[in-house]
Amino acid sequence: MINNRNFQRETALRPPVQRTCIYRAEEGAAFSHHPYLCRFRGRFYAMWSGGAVHEDDVGQRAVIAWSDDFLHWSKPLPLTATNDPSAVDTACGMIVWGDTLYLYVGSYRYDEAHIGGDGHRVFADSGHTGTHLYVLTSKDGRTFSPARRTGLNMVPNMPPRILSDGIAVICGNFLMPVNRNFPDGTWELHGLSTQCDTDDSETFYAVSRSIGLDTAVCECDILERENGYTALFRSQSKEHSGVLYASESADLVDWSLPYATEFTNDTSKFHVGRLSDGRFYWLGNPLVGNGRDPLVLSLSEDGENFTRHIILGEGKRPMGCRGFAKFGAYGYPYSFEEDGWFYAVWSVNKEDIEACRIGTAQL
Repeated sequence: MINNRNFQRETALRPPVQRTCIYRAEEGAAFSHHPYLCRFRGRFYAMWSGGAVHEDDVGQRAVIAWSDDFLHWSKPLPLTATNDPSAVDTACGMIVWGDTLYLYVGSYRYDEAHIGGDGHRVFADSGHTGTHLYVLTSKDGRTFSPARRTGLNMVPNMPPRILSDGIAVICGNFLMPVNRNFPDGTWELHGLSTQCDTDDSETFYAVSRSIGLDTAVCECDILERENGYTALFRSQSKEHSGVLYASESADLVDWSLPYATEFTNDTSKFHVGRLSDGRFYWLGNPLVGNGRDPLVLSLSEDGENFTRHIILGEGKRPMGCRGFAKFGAYGYPYSFEEDGWFYAVWSVNKEDIEACRIGTAQL
């Protein structure tokens, strides 16, 4: 069973890392979350969701910033999925394919019953309408195409992941669509259930109940293993939080009912992958009940026993501007490896965006 049984904060490794601040919250733009990071044409790009104060509030937009040296960053530029000022846009990540940068933005609106008299959202994950996933493209990283619909009604957890056989998969909360001819092919709808074709922060609760789970699972990511695929999920229900849930598939079409693992998770999104040397990794917050602190990179030789743990960041900081659902010292990390470096990005208190890099030889 997938586990991180030997994780202890006291004995985890703490090699030196190089840190950078991508964005610092300011008045009127004090919500920053859902960060992603990539490198395109020699330049670093960071993408995240930006808003005034509250998480997923009316008017939230995906934004992008860039850097030539990883240390000094441009001011964020908004990316428009729709021209609807009442829309809630969420950054869903980037992928470089050929000579093109693809940027994904999920978007929905709240119905009238879920918008208060002050024009802000009602603070509950409900009332979503018109959920769609959009994609923008760029050839130079500075100018971006108009957004177009992907055909998916999703706000996914990750951008498309290209597997070893060339198939692309998008990880959502319960949907895991597959594209066998990325980027031009049609997305096939697969996942834990396809009875509901809308996957956002409202629908996964009902879907989890409908398939007979004892918890609500969401925000999955997929490990490609030698004998198939393992989708790992965050467990949302308080009674069953604190560990990852896992579902298995041999073909990316049929998925088993998720079951509890022995891998701890502080009710947060995480990121998984494989290093260039073949080792599996998990990046997230394994210390349960500690406000998403610390940020830990856990490594495994077999994709099951994660036994080497490296702390990339630790320590809580005061919040600058309180808002709905704002917390988390090292929230929603994302990562990639390139040219002998491992890169990670995260949000701080859902206000600031920070990142680090560490030489892969130190891992």
